Amino acid sequence: MVAGDDRAPLTRASIVAMCLDVLDEVGIDGLTVRLLAGRLGVKSPALYWHLRNKQELLDAMADFVVHGGRHGAAAGTRR
Repeated sequence: MVAGDDRAPLTRASIVAMCLDVLDEVGIDGLTVRLLAGRLGVKSPALYWHLRNKQELLDAMADFVVHGGRHGAAAGTRR
């Protein structure tokens, strides 16, 4: 993080949470990594440190929803 930057650190869980919000707003067809990154205040490549691709992001969101929103479901490690 940059000095004076008060954003929360980017984590897999924060990405999944924001992605669910964006998905609710724009639907699956409107969901893009670029849009998600913009909402998080980062560039798209920053997301790939936490998730390999959009499919892994969709899988993480599904896990989060299926497991009742437990933090561990979104915070899993990369395979």
